[in-house]
Amino acid sequence: MSALECGVPQATDPPSEFADVLSRWQPDGWRRLAAVTDGRWDPRRIAVVGEVGAGKSELIAELVAYSPELDLSGSPDDSGVLLVVLDAAAPAKAPLDVPRTPGRRVVFALNKIDVHEDWAVVRGANMQALGAQFGGPQVIVPVSARLAATARIALADTDSGVRMRVLAASGVPGLARQLAAALPSDAQRARSDHHRDLTRTVADQAADSIRAMVRSLGDGDDITQPRAERARLLASRDGGRTEAVAALRSQVQLARVDVVHEVGAQVRALNGVVRARVDDAAPRELADLASYLDSAVAELTERLDAWTTARIAQLARRVANAAADGLWGPAGGSPRVGPPPPRARHTVESRLTIALGASAGVGLGRLAVAPLTMIPALDALTIPLTLVLGAGAAWWFTRSRAQVAERAQLRQWAAEALVEVKAQLEQRMVSALVEAEALVAEDIVRRAGERAALVDVEVGAIDAEIRRLGSARSGRMASCRRDLAAVEEGLRAISAGKEPERDAVRL
Repeated sequence: MSALECGVPQATDPPSEFADVLSRWQPDGWRRLAAVTDGRWDPRRIAVVGEVGAGKSELIAELVAYSPELDLSGSPDDSGVLLVVLDAAAPAKAPLDVPRTPGRRVVFALNKIDVHEDWAVVRGANMQALGAQFGGPQVIVPVSARLAATARIALADTDSGVRMRVLAASGVPGLARQLAAALPSDAQRARSDHHRDLTRTVADQAADSIRAMVRSLGDGDDITQPRAERARLLASRDGGRTEAVAALRSQVQLARVDVVHEVGAQVRALNGVVRARVDDAAPRELADLASYLDSAVAELTERLDAWTTARIAQLARRVANAAADGLWGPAGGSPRVGPPPPRARHTVESRLTIALGASAGVGLGRLAVAPLTMIPALDALTIPLTLVLGAGAAWWFTRSRAQVAERAQLRQWAAEALVEVKAQLEQRMVSALVEAEALVAEDIVRRAGERAALVDVEVGAIDAEIRRLGSARSGRMASCRRDLAAVEEGLRAISAGKEPERDAVRL
């Protein structure tokens, strides 16, 4: 069981309850303690860390060449001294990532001072930043691994005085002395002191972690996250069904307005085309107007069906959690246009038109034959000629008046038929929208039901977890208090100068 759960010690316990608590609550610190007790940590070993490109490898080579007795092969976890190499090109980024271990000495070196003329400014900035980070002034040794290599290799055959001056200017001898001074004279005592200090630090950290867990358990923080997750699931239990239904209603209303507008515009356009055809058609073509209007209405219905289908698909896409699969457009045949009304014959208006036509024809005939009355021999012909001209004029006038009346009758019939067609098309399109609304609403309800079922299962599992955590809280609190008592007892022993047995902090 993990430390965060304040578990009871496992069946295979370490030799000491103090060691058991440290190993569970501070595994990283416990590993460092194990390195000390197992002899892997050496107080006279030096670990070298630093910035990328600072020349750590070159500096290690020159330090080993100058002081072979220095052990620079350590890692930060098993070394008693830490050498941090900084680059003279620019100040280090603060805070500097330096592994912190109680009682370990840290030496700073600024490499490449021969390359960068403003290294003193960079050194001052680094000293100020490190002082703020470590809570006190820090010494940074300026060095140049390249100058040391020049003195060791290029000037090997020259005057020793020159070589020594170049080597001294490189700063490597001074750095080597700093590292030697940082090494403890009594390794066994340094190891014992480090073990005591590290044990105290790890124990303090374990005690802080246990106290924080006790406070968390007392405040119920262990079930805060499950409760928040439960509230979030319940808030979204319907999967947004209310919002989706409201959006569906709004989209359907908008679609109805669009349908009425589109149908009205298309029917008005067709009415204009029909009126123009009636006005421009020859008399023998007027009889074909009914069939033409039927085919035009069928084409209009097909266009409006396609438009409505696309509008329904758009409506479904705009509504959350709605699927357009299974939706269809208007069904059924297109509206039919009835036959035109028969021509009205022998009405009072037609008889009056004939009488007026005959009268006008006789008058025009008399005007036409008036010159013939001046010739006595032709006077007898004026009467029949007047009658013939009058009859012809009456026929033409009557026939033209009948055509005008027929065209007006057809225009009125077409307008009334299109009004009926418009009503049928609107009902057809709106019915398709209503059916689509029902299908989309059914899909939303189905999805919301599936979502609610899944949420109920998850909420039930969370409720069970909350009940389990609540019932186990008292046992976990008691276990944490036992762990804290063991740590405090160990800390009191350390403070009293009675360091716990080495075996008590061994893995």
